[in-house]
Amino acid sequence: MQTRPDTFRELQTNYKVLAGGGEAAHWAGHIISMDGRPALVTAMTIVPNIDTSLLKGTPNLLVGVKYIDDQLISEIGRSLLLNDLRLTNQPSRVDGVFSEPFVGDDGRLGVQARRC
Repeated sequence: MQTRPDTFRELQTNYKVLAGGGEAAHWAGHIISMDGRPALVTAMTIVPNIDTSLLKGTPNLLVGVKYIDDQLISEIGRSLLLNDLRLTNQPSRVDGVFSEPFVGDDGRLGVQARRC
């Protein structure tokens, strides 16, 4: 898996009380292909954040999966004022359309395209 910059961890210094999970507190997120579809996959340990002595054994995990579909790409595009942003399987060969490879952390490829 490709390692992403961990800017989230740096921002956690603002939450001194909530960051008390100690060495057992971990989180990660990746963009991967699941069942042939691109997906955002996140996981974090569930640990006590104030009294870490309450943790007995290996912490449980909370795992989230959000497929990257047309609706999600459209929402992201609208938030960035790119109303025609879309995810396609092939680069666009149409004039006025910009295509950019979309590579997940597992190395699998899709293509993001938008009109110029």
